[in-house]
Amino acid sequence: MTRRNLAALPPDAIYERFGESAPVSVYDRVNLAVSLAHLGCFAEAIEPVETALQIAERTGHAFTTGFAHWAAVNLHAQQGNWAPALAHAEQGIAVLRAGNVDLNQGPQIVCSAWIYAHLGQTTDAATRIQEGEQFLERSAASPGLARSLGNRVTLARACLLLNRPEDARRLVEPVSAIAHRFRGAHAHALHLFGDLATHPRHFAPADGARY
Repeated sequence: MTRRNLAALPPDAIYERFGESAPVSVYDRVNLAVSLAHLGCFAEAIEPVETALQIAERTGHAFTTGFAHWAAVNLHAQQGNWAPALAHAEQGIAVLRAGNVDLNQGPQIVCSAWIYAHLGQTTDAATRIQEGEQFLERSAASPGLARSLGNRVTLARACLLLNRPEDARRLVEPVSAIAHRFRGAHAHALHLFGDLATHPRHFAPADGARY
């Protein structure tokens, strides 16, 4: 769908939003790049990420620029390239904060906690986990359950990397009952529950295998 949208977009409409929060030329490229990254199609994701960033920078629009950095965060994080993933996450957060834009700050804060944990920067990771939990509390009544579940799983993974399995379980258990409604998020949640079940502190290999 995103490829068809981009193919149908007239060249003179590159900055048109058509009711979206960002120009469709950026919006669709970000969604395309994130999808490709999660499928492991990293080489294919490079062009939409780079083009989205170039277009976004020319707009001078905080949300659009922050959103484009989100595509780069996903591309690098899914490959385990933690340093560039963190650089884009921090740039995205900085742009959004400077523009007083709350939308999309939360996911980048949550993802940066996971990235800092992978890099072994435990103090920064703990700070971002706290910020991420505050974001989850503020957005508890907002629509978008699939995104909320995804953010909780990512934040829980950061806790697990810091050897805080109890906090990881606390984060995901409140939404475990609705996880089955979202297949992708459900898969990530089950993977996390499997890792929790096989954590040395609460070792239950049969449960791990079941998850």
